Amino acid sequence: MFSVAILILAGCSSNQSEKSSEENNITLENLGDYKIGVLMGSTHDQYISKNYPTSQIFRFNNFPDLTTALTSRQCDVILAAEETIPELQSVDPNFIGIGTVFSEPLGAGFNKSNQELCDAFNGVLQKLHESGMYDSICAKVSKKQFNGTLFSHPNISGNKPIRVGIVVQNSDFCFMQNNGYYGIEPELCRHLGDSTHRPIEFCVMDFGALIPSLVSNKIDMIICTLCITEERAKQILFSEQYAESRVYAIVYKQENNENDDAGTTSFFSKVKDSFNNNLVKEDRWKMIIEGLWETLTITIFAILLGTIIGCFICWMLMSRRRFLQIIAKTYIEILRDVPILVFLMLMFYVVFAHSTITATWVAIIAFAMNFGAFTSVMFQTGIEGVARGQREAGLALGFSKTGTFFNFTLPQALYSIIPVFKNEAVSLLKNTSIVGYIAIQDLTKMSDIIRSRTFDAFFPLIVVSIIYFILAWLMGKGLDLLVRRRKS
Repeated sequence: MFSVAILILAGCSSNQSEKSSEENNITLENLGDYKIGVLMGSTHDQYISKNYPTSQIFRFNNFPDLTTALTSRQCDVILAAEETIPELQSVDPNFIGIGTVFSEPLGAGFNKSNQELCDAFNGVLQKLHESGMYDSICAKVSKKQFNGTLFSHPNISGNKPIRVGIVVQNSDFCFMQNNGYYGIEPELCRHLGDSTHRPIEFCVMDFGALIPSLVSNKIDMIICTLCITEERAKQILFSEQYAESRVYAIVYKQENNENDDAGTTSFFSKVKDSFNNNLVKEDRWKMIIEGLWETLTITIFAILLGTIIGCFICWMLMSRRRFLQIIAKTYIEILRDVPILVFLMLMFYVVFAHSTITATWVAIIAFAMNFGAFTSVMFQTGIEGVARGQREAGLALGFSKTGTFFNFTLPQALYSIIPVFKNEAVSLLKNTSIVGYIAIQDLTKMSDIIRSRTFDAFFPLIVVSIIYFILAWLMGKGLDLLVRRRKS
């Protein structure tokens, strides 16, 4: 608990960190002399790599991490759409745009085999321009005029949904409010749904995962201030241009404030403000609950399925048949040596690329297979650790081999198995935090979505860290209680 307390103090006092008294002299002319943060796989990344080859480039998977890196001084400047600046400054006026780096045309992306949906989007876009509705959307979407809804849309159900990959960057193009997605881009999607009589299903993803998900048919379209480029056009279809975005260089210039109150009252006041802003406002605590449920679902089912797999692989390892032992050992070596994140993405984008199985079940299968590889060796070691005389005693008492195993060998093996099993189960729970890479809105991903709305660098992460700590502690205590009951 001491380490958790340290994290809370560090997070809540982050705004009171040491402030540089030096003037920030970053300009567009000397941009290459500084550390630059960009979204991985974006045109911003490509532009900086090409035009500032000597600069230090820091690549991040999502916008909250990008802004956090800037406020924590991990980089000196970031590139982002001009539309994000007002929202950033509404939260913290220290975010300053220093000028336009370049402009880019924006279009929606579609799978090359889905020309029909692309044509439908282009048709909707043309009608909206001709009727003047597009201009109305752009005008009404501004924060001052936005009151929770834009335009009414009919409820559509029964038909196959259009799965839309989006990135919440809190600009007029796409932002989150009252746990819903709004802005120019979501509104264009809803009009597309009206035209095609199909419901819209928004999938919040990291920017770098969008095109791979589209190519593998995990989503039907992308609309997230995606720049139209020749390189991307080789992989996906682009719609007609629906907007143009100017890319700005943004710095974080925090001035000295000698009147800043660093007392106890100020500290607790900031904790209270962070709590209200990140959890209470717009019922954002419900997002944490939804993410927690997703995390628990993956963890519980992966442990159960992984235990079954582990038992089966253990049986193969202990078989007298040589070819079964070879298969089991090969399986274990592959699953133990391949990083779980890489394996998860291979399962999602390759193995189940054209399957209708949900991302949640892909994650459960991937974690279960990995968990089974580790637990199988654990089971084998525990069983072989039971003295041979115990098995002989069971047979002498008239038990069959199966009866001897379940009545003598297994109960004694569990004493050495469960402590190690507990560690693997806790590790699995913590490793589920990576499922956001395949568009699952788990506990960690929900904290990222909240951060994209509040631009609070630390509080959502601290809350999630405490929840993970409590879950891991409860899981460990539960398994320890099981061991004590068996001993008694």
